[in-house]
Amino acid sequence: MRLSIMENNRKEQSALQANKNLVTAMSHDLRTPLTILTGYLEILNTSDDLDEEKRKHYLELSVEKTREIRELSDELFEYFLVFEEEQRHIDVEPVSAFELVSDLIENQFLHFEENGYIVSGNNEVNEDDGNCIINPQYMRRVLNNILSNLTKYADKNSTIDVTGKVVENKLVITVSNAVKENMEPHESTKIGLITCDRIMALQGGRFEAYESDGRFVDKLVINMEEDNNIERIKGI
Repeated sequence: MRLSIMENNRKEQSALQANKNLVTAMSHDLRTPLTILTGYLEILNTSDDLDEEKRKHYLELSVEKTREIRELSDELFEYFLVFEEEQRHIDVEPVSAFELVSDLIENQFLHFEENGYIVSGNNEVNEDDGNCIINPQYMRRVLNNILSNLTKYADKNSTIDVTGKVVENKLVITVSNAVKENMEPHESTKIGLITCDRIMALQGGRFEAYESDGRFVDKLVINMEEDNNIERIKGI
């Protein structure tokens, strides 16, 4: 009992420190576009000699910075929603592993191809491989985060590789891409990756993000269904 209490306290302190670090990092990430936006607005407010073309240019830059700030605040809000869920539990259910990967490759990535990206999909999951155990709503959040990051960071001149396969009773989905050049440092917050990690843990799965051979890789490891073993999974 004493060891269990100590372990719970350790996890709680670790979670609090992780949140503190995240808030500190996000405060820095929000401060950068806010400072730039303030500069643009001050120019518009104090410069009487701006011609219409320059005024329009600064307005467009200002709108772009407000979008960036909104995205950052949305990501932070989503993170804390997930963190609160982690204190409880979520329901999971069986979903066809074949259909999950097929939908990801054939539907979710369709608009990437329409927007000039090169996508290579490889579904090694068979229809008779069975079901994986997920919460569909939370899994959509994970996939949306991955797709959002691809939109921001993926190099259009390099192929986005998507694969799905069953390994040792786990569904493994990997998405890899080359990162576009000339990325601004404040654009990479990593909060989406942290959110993916927490959501996958809530489902009893695992999320990994790493670099390999000059490419960025997102890896999802999802439990496959076992007989009479569908139950609520508590967050870690």
